Amino acid sequence: MVNKIIFGLVGAIATGIFLNYNNKKKIHTVEMYSNYFQPNIITVNVGDTIEFVPSPKGHNSESIEGMIPKCAKPWKTPSGERSKVKFDVPGYYGYKCAPHYEIGMVGLIIVKSNNMINNLDKIKEINHPELANKAFKEIWKKLESKPRSTNIIRMENFKFSPKIKIINQGETIIFESYGYHNTRSIEGMIPKDSEPWISAKGNNFERTFDIPGYYGYECGPHGGFGMVGLIIVKGENMEKNFESAKNKEQTDRRKNAWNKIWEEVNIMKKKDKVN
Repeated sequence: MVNKIIFGLVGAIATGIFLNYNNKKKIHTVEMYSNYFQPNIITVNVGDTIEFVPSPKGHNSESIEGMIPKCAKPWKTPSGERSKVKFDVPGYYGYKCAPHYEIGMVGLIIVKSNNMINNLDKIKEINHPELANKAFKEIWKKLESKPRSTNIIRMENFKFSPKIKIINQGETIIFESYGYHNTRSIEGMIPKDSEPWISAKGNNFERTFDIPGYYGYECGPHGGFGMVGLIIVKGENMEKNFESAKNKEQTDRRKNAWNKIWEEVNIMKKKDKVN
């Protein structure tokens, strides 16, 4: 009996160590050299940590007001000290070295997630001292040189445009908000193993779709008025959740809006535009 308990405890401890190892997030390093960050653009995953290392001393890292996602916490590290900052909210973060902000010591952090807050356009509008403006312009140029998703859905005038979007597995969609709109997945209308999502009202949002299938979604404030949409992600077993999504019970103006969408999908299927 004692042996069983001991072996059970050992097994539990070993399992705990294994799980903690697997769930361990990465620590990235940003060097703070004479008047610049290296790298000045860094991409990390949600939950990762960045260690800011001053070389030489006299530098710090500090978020810039208006240049972080809405729900993220601002930060300010002590000058001249190695400091770690954890990033739990996806999106774009503009930051500076406070003592050398005037001479253009700034940087950008991109925190990736399937459900990513696309606050890039908003942070680009922030004004800075002359040399910091110049530095950020160089950063924006670097970003624009990378391929940008053309999968855009506009949230405007109480409708999604286009209301049916077909993409390939692994592609990203950017939802652009023009008004008090958001996007949220509808329970029972997305593939079984896919994560649900909800975006902040009035904000742009982007999401990567890694699982093939049919994704029904709506605007939180205006779904009851028929502001709904459908994303079809092409790939193996994509038809697996078609019937369950189509047969989801709807109420109010949603019902009429979804009937029209499924009619269009049936026409697209007959013309072989879906598979």
